[in-house]
Amino acid sequence: MKNSVLRNQNLTPIIHPTHLLIQLIKQVTVNRIPQIILRIRQKKLQTPESDKSDAIIAIPSTSHGNMVTEPYSDGTSQVVYDRSPDIPSPNIIEMENDPPNVNHKVYADEVWNDPVGHHQVFEFDTQWGVSSEYAAALIGGTPLDFYSVFFDNQIIDEMVTQTNLYATQTITNSDDVSKHSRLHKWIPTHMSEMKIFIGILGYMGMVRMPSVRHYWSQKPMFHNIFVSSAMTRNRLELLLKFWHFTDNELCPEGDRLFKIEPFVNKLIEKFQAVYTPGETFCIDETLVPFRGRLIMKQYIPLKTHKYSIKIFNLCTANGYTWNMKLYGGKEAAPGSSVPTKMVTFLSDKLINAGRTIIMDDYYTSLELANILLDKKTHMIGTLRANRRGNPKEVTTKKLKVGEVYAKENDRGICILNWKDKRDVLLLTTKHGDETREVERRTGTIQKPVAVLEYNAGKSSIDLSDQMSSYNTSLRKTIKWYRKIALEILLGTAMVNAHFLYKEINDSTITITDFRESIIHDLIALEERNKENI
Repeated sequence: MKNSVLRNQNLTPIIHPTHLLIQLIKQVTVNRIPQIILRIRQKKLQTPESDKSDAIIAIPSTSHGNMVTEPYSDGTSQVVYDRSPDIPSPNIIEMENDPPNVNHKVYADEVWNDPVGHHQVFEFDTQWGVSSEYAAALIGGTPLDFYSVFFDNQIIDEMVTQTNLYATQTITNSDDVSKHSRLHKWIPTHMSEMKIFIGILGYMGMVRMPSVRHYWSQKPMFHNIFVSSAMTRNRLELLLKFWHFTDNELCPEGDRLFKIEPFVNKLIEKFQAVYTPGETFCIDETLVPFRGRLIMKQYIPLKTHKYSIKIFNLCTANGYTWNMKLYGGKEAAPGSSVPTKMVTFLSDKLINAGRTIIMDDYYTSLELANILLDKKTHMIGTLRANRRGNPKEVTTKKLKVGEVYAKENDRGICILNWKDKRDVLLLTTKHGDETREVERRTGTIQKPVAVLEYNAGKSSIDLSDQMSSYNTSLRKTIKWYRKIALEILLGTAMVNAHFLYKEINDSTITITDFRESIIHDLIALEERNKENI
């Protein structure tokens, strides 16, 4: 039939689907294109071009509203949803290139001079290191003894209590459960079983198989008795289904992180009780892979795991994670940017003591440098060229390989540009443009002292992340808050315990051997086999 409008027997017009699609495209084009063009023109007129190569794109879990790009005053931008007035707007996740807080006084006409070394000097005289109480109790202890400092009876009992409670709530509220469902086979768990459960999850991270069921396979290429003799597959899957950390009925309205944050905070208290950081520490983030529906989920195109949940970490110079904060999305209240808030939050108990914070360009800004100097704290960090207040003569300076160009303001904040394989832009509150000879395979080079100290501090958290990621038991189908629990219990806590073991026992044990010993003792296969003989 040639006509696009068909008629039935009652002469009622039926619009062809193709015409519906064309009308929809026309409507969107007419309504939205002029707004987008206007925003682009305003951005070009008001802001300089910015580097968006490392931006994080917000991924709200709702499908309501139109996706648009909102420019910032410093040339950066974020993707948000333009919602109609009758749709309540959720908290939007802040971009990695969010601008610094505009409330702090950073003037465009600030005077920058050649470095003269007028840096503020803060004395660090705080006692630091492993708590003497824990050190005395742990000397000569096993890897499990050290791990049990964090994975103690309080933590285990909390998981047992909340898991049993969640199982009861789920089964009671499930009216349509089949009489053949495995839910009817649930029996309350206990502390001994919870230890075995965590041990099996750790084992699955070390010994990878195609799926969970393969650990109980009778096929010769998969068969082993380590897991199958410790727990049945049905029981493990039931425990994994009900594994919980808080009482859902007590969740405050709008608290996105309630399912896991109170549990994580208890672990953080233990991390901080055992060890006190020294003069230098680093702030960075860990990304927990997650591809499901979640408003906190972030999309980072250049990362290995493009979709992930972000955890901000404070890590000591020797790789010990001392503090952390789960990122639940941008807060509605005005104020500092997320990077500035996270640095001040994580370091709150360590400032005003003459310490130095190492950070990357996500956090570094003149605003943050001034805030930390007011709190007797230095900072060293790589810097983005488009940050507000940067001296243009430094950020745009053309240099040859090995050259350094720096400027300093009246507070002793120095911004330097060093040409290595590419331009390295750095902000430091305790150095000038002084350099030091460094040996490379190609010969001796002059390297800024600030860059050397930055590299030394930043390597600590990179090493901690690397050791934690060697043996991950994260699974694709597990819920987001359980992934975070696995990341911290079998990653962060394990690496912290490994650090303490080497520090107190003067050992060179590898993280793999350390992890293997703990998992074996948690499952306690040999002891249970002896009891069954």
